[in-house]
Amino acid sequence: MNLKELRNKIFTIMDYQPENLSYKKQIDGLINDAYLYLWMLKPWTFAQKINYFNFYRDIIPADITGGGGSSVALVTDMARQVSFSGNIRQFTTEPTVWEGQIFECQGRDYKILKVVSSTEIRLEEPFRGTTSTSETDWRIKHRYYALPEDCIEVLSLAHRDAPVPGAKGAVRGKIIGLSNRLEEEYSLEEDRSATYADYYICTPPVTIPPGEKLKAQILRSAASPAIPVGNLPDNTYYELCWAFETEGGLVGPLSDSLIINVTQSGVLDRANFNAIEVTFLSHDEQEIDAPTFAVDTDIYKNPYEGLRKRLYFNQNFNRLTGERLGLPLWRAVVKGSYLPSQYNQLPLRTDDESATEKVSWLEQINAGNARYIETDGQHLRIRPYPRVNATDFEYDYSVDGDTSVVSYEQFFMQAELRFRKKPISLCSDTDVPDMPFEMHQLVVYKALEDTYIKANNPQMAEQYKRKIDKDVRALESRYCQRVDTFTQRGSFTGGLTYNGRYDPNSLRKLN
Repeated sequence: MNLKELRNKIFTIMDYQPENLSYKKQIDGLINDAYLYLWMLKPWTFAQKINYFNFYRDIIPADITGGGGSSVALVTDMARQVSFSGNIRQFTTEPTVWEGQIFECQGRDYKILKVVSSTEIRLEEPFRGTTSTSETDWRIKHRYYALPEDCIEVLSLAHRDAPVPGAKGAVRGKIIGLSNRLEEEYSLEEDRSATYADYYICTPPVTIPPGEKLKAQILRSAASPAIPVGNLPDNTYYELCWAFETEGGLVGPLSDSLIINVTQSGVLDRANFNAIEVTFLSHDEQEIDAPTFAVDTDIYKNPYEGLRKRLYFNQNFNRLTGERLGLPLWRAVVKGSYLPSQYNQLPLRTDDESATEKVSWLEQINAGNARYIETDGQHLRIRPYPRVNATDFEYDYSVDGDTSVVSYEQFFMQAELRFRKKPISLCSDTDVPDMPFEMHQLVVYKALEDTYIKANNPQMAEQYKRKIDKDVRALESRYCQRVDTFTQRGSFTGGLTYNGRYDPNSLRKLN
């Protein structure tokens, strides 16, 4: 059953068919609460997800290209800017991956606040050491890894048949989770590195502040020049909001939303071509942007520095009347373009030093764009031990198909991550719960229980609670994960070595 059918079934049982959209939204909210409650009630097998988990090796001076063979860094005592003699290839492919990581130089660690370009980074605190224009004693270490946004709990992280060039056999092994206190009691070396990780330690999460508010104005194309500022039609509506983005592309809670009316004002030759310019504001009507960075004077981090902005639009919205169709369904605004050759599906990111952004093309607000996942601004992170400092593959990317000119390379190693995922809210009428159809009725029962509690009818609420308890017991045997009782689980070599291996002979059937 989809959201509309779940809602109608509740109304049928209640023998009540309201026309009030506000009441329907309340029921949709209760349905989502019931959906999440049942999702978290048991360790359901359908609530799991498998992702490939990328590890990144250290960046060293040899990774600099175009530096004329010098491969050096320029560091200045009591300054936060670090420049390199050429392009760092990893910054070209995935720059945000390296924000929040560690820049080590002259025996001291510094947190990277921002990757400014492929030749420059900015530190969160000033460099304290000897000024040098030819520093080679440095490396950039990827120490912390953010878990997927929809990850509730890590179930397994393992190296599975990883290809290792030159190795006699495939390295296999589960990466075991350690608590923070246990890791501290063992006094494990924080900076130890190896080819593979044996353990992972949960580190404090990244907490991102919420967005606040925004305002907008309509830009219109003039008769000349002929190139339009955008292709948003006249007399249409759009609902937008925004969120902060920081290290690793992590996104915080959403701001207040704003419904924007693209109205026709004046008669122009290209009167049907419009764009929206939004301004990011705080609740006291101040523009949200970091001061322009000054190398000599900005010794300490500026307000809003390192916090980019991301725009989102409501897909569950009538663009002709300006009315919501139900619960808001937020999707990312992408870069886009009205020219197919320039179309870009990457999220639209506004720099931390800018307070304005433009939404110009309908292609930017496509219904297929990535959905916003609510995390309340907290993103879980882990730290592998030892730090993985090796690669399985190195991919070369050429310029316009010319393999003789390599524009950048990508280095990574993969493991397999299995986790309990967070379900996506049901917003559109056609959204379907991501669970077996037998459990859809339980969503109805739980929503009815909450509805009758809201209506001060505890007797009816108790009836539906008993129905839920009875049906959950029946579904447990089918959809809950259990350890096999007829086999002995495989074992791994112990110790704190970096090459823990799985013993395939230890998995056997019991007599």
